[in-house]
Amino acid sequence: MRDRDIVLPLVLFVVFGVGAAFFLVPKGELDQEAQLTSLSETQALSLLNAAKDPLSPPLAFRQAELTAATGNGALADRLLADLTARTGPTASIATARADLAFRAGNLRQGANYLAAAQSLSPNDNQRQKLADTYRRLGDSAAERTVLSTVPLTKLTASERIRLVDLMAADGAISQALDVAHSALLLPGQNRSALAERFAAIALSAEQPDLLIQATPIVLSEPDGPAMMMSIAKVMTARPRLAKTFAAAVVSQVPDARALLTKAFTEVRLYDAARLMIQPWVTFGSVTTEGWEAVILYADRSGDIGPLKHLLQQMPVQEQPPKNVFLPLIRYDGEGALLPYQLWLTPEYLEKAPLVDAAWALTRQRPDEAFVALQQGVQTLHDQTLWLALARRLQGTEYFDRLQELSGDALDP
Repeated sequence: MRDRDIVLPLVLFVVFGVGAAFFLVPKGELDQEAQLTSLSETQALSLLNAAKDPLSPPLAFRQAELTAATGNGALADRLLADLTARTGPTASIATARADLAFRAGNLRQGANYLAAAQSLSPNDNQRQKLADTYRRLGDSAAERTVLSTVPLTKLTASERIRLVDLMAADGAISQALDVAHSALLLPGQNRSALAERFAAIALSAEQPDLLIQATPIVLSEPDGPAMMMSIAKVMTARPRLAKTFAAAVVSQVPDARALLTKAFTEVRLYDAARLMIQPWVTFGSVTTEGWEAVILYADRSGDIGPLKHLLQQMPVQEQPPKNVFLPLIRYDGEGALLPYQLWLTPEYLEKAPLVDAAWALTRQRPDEAFVALQQGVQTLHDQTLWLALARRLQGTEYFDRLQELSGDALDP
């Protein structure tokens, strides 16, 4: 009985520290906790192993835990198996056995135990570990099942994307579209990646109408521009459809015209972008965002006709938009500024050093061009255009000084 007298007080302190709370510790005996917690793991395991009577479930769990800490995972697992036979399955025991299996490198066995723990006591971290284990095992069916049994609102952003990918890979296109569409309406990160998946699946399934219907909702979100960019990237695989898509979306959301223009310009779908800016060219009345879109389109595509047309319609008393002349200089040279010289006031040029440099070159004033290019180096707005203008000073003393500023960039 002496060994038993030593072991029994351990019941009072070991339960809650290891997550196996099978029973509550009697309140009257809580004062023994400080004494018992002073024992080392080796001492505690020796006392537990010396017990002649069956240990209580908390102590048996602690014995298995301490045994595992010594490196004897096989014995620890047998102890937990014996405990399961006595108490029935519990999430704590299943989790402990899963950990032992993972330590031994047995992913499949670990997944089985972890699945049992998840069914007994579901939690997010455990689900994520289980799904990741199935992914490492290449068991996409089991991984999909784990993710599908949880409401979308409970899944992380990456889990939602993974679920869509798994469904699509299994050929469950309709389900993948439904999940992706529903997930797009939920807050969270990586929605641009989700929008890309949705667009790709919709187009591959020859269901562009679903994408057209969903895009206005996407555009209403704070991260709408990023999601629209993802959709535009997918549209590059179907350039002929891009114009139809753009026209259908802007008919529902007229204010999205500038955003669509920018997105299609960025992915070089210039025909669709040109379609978007045509109403401005025809009717005028361009918004600030519209000007930005037209300037971007002209700068990237080289099609500066619409920009010139809008500038010709613009009243002289209005302030020209920022960077509006840069595409003209880039593609037509500094002489393209001559029709717009009434806008090139000292106040405007002070804020636009590259335009200032081009205008000085037009008037054959290399000293002023040099000063403007010096300022342009500091702004680093457009290095390609800066280099082109700087090379116009080749053969002058200013060119050598600009070469020093730019390093080797001006070398032939």
